[in-house]
Amino acid sequence: MHPDGVRTNNTGKRAAADPRLRKIFGPTRTADGYWRIKTNQEINDILKGQNIIGFIKKQRLNWLGHVERMAGDNIVQKIKRWKPMSKRIIGRPKTRWEENVWKIQRA
Repeated sequence: MHPDGVRTNNTGKRAAADPRLRKIFGPTRTADGYWRIKTNQEINDILKGQNIIGFIKKQRLNWLGHVERMAGDNIVQKIKRWKPMSKRIIGRPKTRWEENVWKIQRA
């Protein structure tokens, strides 16, 4: 497996797309209204040779920008600002999505 999440053959060239990429990019709707999975070529066209990790980080930053531009009374904005009233469970706290995005920006 190549470090960017795409299988490679013994020559180091990209082989079939990883099933995780199919899950990330989701299905495609055809002209007649049916849904189908994306082909390897479609996935490669989306990635355009990018590292999948970098691509996902870029998409997270794009989403953050989209959320920041939303109106303050939007449900997504309300969820982003929401602070739970209950205490966290004992142990290591779960990493929140927003913390991941800030970590990406600092890197």
